[in-house]
Amino acid sequence: MFCALTSGRLDLAPEFADLGGSPAGTTPELWIHGTGPRSAALAARLGMSLGTSLFHHFSVDDPSHVRRYRDEFRPRAEGDAPRAVVGVAGVCAPTAEAARAIESGFTNSFIKPTVVGDPRQCAEQLHAIADRYDVDEVLFLGTCDRLEDRVACYELLAEALGVRADADGSG
Repeated sequence: MFCALTSGRLDLAPEFADLGGSPAGTTPELWIHGTGPRSAALAARLGMSLGTSLFHHFSVDDPSHVRRYRDEFRPRAEGDAPRAVVGVAGVCAPTAEAARAIESGFTNSFIKPTVVGDPRQCAEQLHAIADRYDVDEVLFLGTCDRLEDRVACYELLAEALGVRADADGSG
C-alpha cells in the first residue's frame, strides 16, 4: 500500500473502491511525521511533506533538520514543493500563573508541554516557533486534563491569534 501511494498509483481492490475520502482519481497528500533529523531526511528523499513534533519527550528542538529537509527535498512530481508543519503542546489560560497550575497537573509523561502562558505569551511563543522553523503552520495540542480548561485553552488561543470559526463551527 505504501509503495502504491508514494508512486501515485493506487489501485484498490473492488471491495474498497467505493470508500470515500479523496476525490476520484486523486492520490491523498502524504506526510511523514517524526521528531528529528531521520524523519526529515526520509520525507525529503521520498518527496513527502514533513510534520515534526516538539512535544514528545524525546523530540529534538532543532530547526536545522527542517532546513535540511527543504534543501534535500526531491519532488515526486512536477510542481511538488517541500511543506512542513511543527506540532507543539501546551496550556493557554487567562493568566500565566493559571497556565502553570494547569500544566503542573498534567501527568502524561510521553507528552511535554512546550507552549505555556497567558494568551499573549502563547501567541508570541507560537509565532517564534513558526519563525524559527520557517513554517506557515504550527499544530497545537492542548494538555489540559479537564474539558473546561481544554475548551478555554483553545478559545483563548484562537482569540489571541485572531482565528474565527464560521457560524457552523468550522474554521
